[in-house]
Amino acid sequence: MDSLHDLLGQSSLLRLFLVIAVGYLLGEVRLPGSFRFGIAAVLFVGLGLGAWDKAFTVPDEISNIGLVLFVYCVGLEVAPGFLRTFRKDGLFALTSTLIALGASAGLTWAAIQFFQKPGALMWGAFCGTLTNTPALASVTETLTRAGSPTHEINQAVVGYGITYPFALIALLLLMHFILTRRPAEPEPLTGSGVWTPPTLIEIQNSGDWTPTRFAHETGVILSRIYEPDGSHRLLHSEETLPIGTKVVAIGSREAIAITAKILGTISPEDPDKEGFEVHRYFLSNPEVAGRKIADLALKKMGAVISRIRRGDVDLPVTPETVLLLGDRVKVVSYPDTESKVRKLFGNSLHLLGETGYLTFSIGIVLGLLLGMIPLYLPGMSAPIKLGAAGGPLVAALLLGSLGRTGRFVWNLPYAANQTLKQFGLLLFLAAVGLKAGGSLIAALEADGLFLVSFAILTVLTTHLIFWLTLWVRGSRDTVMYCGQSSGLQTQPAALAFVSNHSRGLTVTTAYATVFPFAIIAKIVIVQILMLL
Repeated sequence: MDSLHDLLGQSSLLRLFLVIAVGYLLGEVRLPGSFRFGIAAVLFVGLGLGAWDKAFTVPDEISNIGLVLFVYCVGLEVAPGFLRTFRKDGLFALTSTLIALGASAGLTWAAIQFFQKPGALMWGAFCGTLTNTPALASVTETLTRAGSPTHEINQAVVGYGITYPFALIALLLLMHFILTRRPAEPEPLTGSGVWTPPTLIEIQNSGDWTPTRFAHETGVILSRIYEPDGSHRLLHSEETLPIGTKVVAIGSREAIAITAKILGTISPEDPDKEGFEVHRYFLSNPEVAGRKIADLALKKMGAVISRIRRGDVDLPVTPETVLLLGDRVKVVSYPDTESKVRKLFGNSLHLLGETGYLTFSIGIVLGLLLGMIPLYLPGMSAPIKLGAAGGPLVAALLLGSLGRTGRFVWNLPYAANQTLKQFGLLLFLAAVGLKAGGSLIAALEADGLFLVSFAILTVLTTHLIFWLTLWVRGSRDTVMYCGQSSGLQTQPAALAFVSNHSRGLTVTTAYATVFPFAIIAKIVIVQILMLL
């Protein structure tokens, strides 16, 4: 151990990447209930190594770089969903989220006022109880910018590190209790989301159903139509479906069954691909990125998009769907137009790997400049600044919502965004963990039991209040409760846990409704707490 101690004392980079490697490895260990701590384990390892020797720190610039990369990529990722939250369907979930998070903030304020706990410690505990690293980044950056003593910044990190695991365990136990006692529910129409091979449906019922309507309401894509005389062609978004024709349907087994019930019956024949080209393309053309499918004039080109995959998720294919760099697009086209379609989407992994870094850098510069602007608020003697956490986040939300400005595409390819976000988070967690580790033992001895109790009480209170607001509105779907609670907690481990107990897309949809707004709300609320 002495040799290892001496070796680690010689290189800050060695310490940094050892913490990342060991933390990442521990984070992949699956615990009972099929959940894991993930990247958060890097912070725990950093705290442990820092507690071993207070000198085991790394330069502050490392955590600053990680912070900026992380918050900017988070902003780009949640920007579209953040704006969608304010639409009518998500407004009630937004209100419920604010009420629940307000209760968490109230408990945190009470701990500071009535139990005389250090503010920095409880601000970090607020972030850890809600398992939200961007909020912690906001706290540490604000304290640093304000010239707070190092031990206060370390207190915030320690408060986060102690409460995080107990909060997550408490939430998963609560969800397990709810899910195992819910009554059996019918399988959702869109089922597991696993797509079946293309299916031929014979049209026997008349109506005003169009491919666009089916895409919106069932998730099924109708790509080709077969006339009674045997001819076939591509089917476009607003066509009606005449009786006697047959259409090719693409989607999940359950959704196709519902579509067939509406239109007629499933034909035993296999769809004939003769006369068509079916290919998958990587979207690497910046001219297409950030545009709606309706703006691409695919009908004139003789092509139909039948599937879009972003990361590990299949997206709905509607005229309003916005394409982003890195999307994998499945397209049905005529043979003589396939080359034009390929050129339109780009389909170049090499080009995709080089795309977006100019606007990425410009966006961060704009965010850092925005963070330096003093903001004068009523009742405050001194101006505040968004800083290196808030400035890039706000810039990313604005630019990510725009998508593109002329020839500038602000969104990164999905894979690049995820990689930079995770790498930035690894740097930040490892650096702040090492720095705060020296305060860990003292904090555990003085406030360990209080922080664990606070984490459990706050998690239970927050989510029970959240569920109560949903129940008052009339919702009785416990799977939806738990899916939205995972979004409220901004916790992928909770989403994975709930997904193991439920079939269908309900969980993911519920999670996505709350997640973007919850991230931003926690950052804003913790900043308000720091001003009280």
